[in-house]
Amino acid sequence: MDELAYKLMLRRVEELYRRNPLKVLKENRKVVAEVAPYVEKGISIILGMEGLQILSVEPFHLEDFIEYMKNYSLPPRDSLHIAVMTSINCMNIASADEDFDAIPGIVRWTPV
Repeated sequence: MDELAYKLMLRRVEELYRRNPLKVLKENRKVVAEVAPYVEKGISIILGMEGLQILSVEPFHLEDFIEYMKNYSLPPRDSLHIAVMTSINCMNIASADEDFDAIPGIVRWTPV
């Protein structure tokens, strides 16, 4: 959810300021509060999805995600996603990130 919130924040800043959102945020941190309602609305839509299940990260996931980093050269966040997913036999992920294609058995669904 944090990554989604971050992307929503960047998108809204870019829409409002028509500039590089990272530069805008660096110049004025108060912009974060300004776009928070937009982020909140986006997160609310996701949380309202029927059947959505949000999982906790457990200690054993931390051991597993290190293995994904070592074996597939995945960055930590991607490795943690895969570790949690595979612990519940979830083999599908919606992502634009091609790094997930390196994991055998994982099906990546890309946004339109």
